[in-house]
Amino acid sequence: MSDDPKDPRQRPSTSPLDAEGREGVEEVGVWLRDTLGRREGGFYHLGHSTVRPDEWQEPEALLDESHREDFRLVAEGLGAQSGAGGGGLVILVGDDLEGGRGRCYLAFQVGRLLAESGRRVLLVDGEFEQEGCGDWLGEPGREGLLDLARYGASLRSASQALRVRGMDLLGVGSFRPEERQPLAEDELQTAFGKLRSGYDFVLVTAPARTADGTYNPLFRHADGVLMGLSLRGGRRDHFERLAEHLLGEGVPIHGVMAFAGSQPPEAAAPVATAASGGWEPAKAMTPW
Repeated sequence: MSDDPKDPRQRPSTSPLDAEGREGVEEVGVWLRDTLGRREGGFYHLGHSTVRPDEWQEPEALLDESHREDFRLVAEGLGAQSGAGGGGLVILVGDDLEGGRGRCYLAFQVGRLLAESGRRVLLVDGEFEQEGCGDWLGEPGREGLLDLARYGASLRSASQALRVRGMDLLGVGSFRPEERQPLAEDELQTAFGKLRSGYDFVLVTAPARTADGTYNPLFRHADGVLMGLSLRGGRRDHFERLAEHLLGEGVPIHGVMAFAGSQPPEAAAPVATAASGGWEPAKAMTPW
């Protein structure tokens, strides 16, 4: 094996995989190393998990402890990038997973590890065309990204505290847009500038493509991308094309999380609430 520290095959396994899963992770690692690893802006860490990130239903499932360590390598890879640009990093969480639940799960798991390491983290719902984190974890009708960018809402009034210390949520906004891309370039620049000033890490969940098949314009405003990949979904070609597109646009890939299993992320027991204005607290609260 290579001694290149960017070679994901050097990374220890954190979640047991069957033969098919091991083969899939190995293939993705080799492709990333050979295609992206030696290019400027190439990826940093490849993590993997046997969880099914898109099958959770209740918010408490996000706080299940059984798979949290699967995400540590990727979180530490992101953490190593903080401060390089003199402000907070906007990381777009985009993937080939079906729907927004997988992206929400990935962003939440990485975000809470960053928050627990002392970083200020904002989870942003960029799912303009479908439900996302703001719908499942936040207060309905609350101001959000669209209000911040278009109508001058303050980040303080629009953000919501999550029950992970140091981690907040920003929903899509007080209205659901009719446009596929409701924000102009200058509005996006203004909004992301505000987000950078208030947090160390801003994790924006968004699909790789919009409904018309074009790549999501949000990518162009991100400092980097955290990608998710379902190894059993048969969409490796989508993932590879997106990765090559991002590098061609000069958008760094800061991490890749490969999901190789069929096990849903079920919580053994409720341990906390997510949004201060949303769910009722569980009786047995884990101290943060």
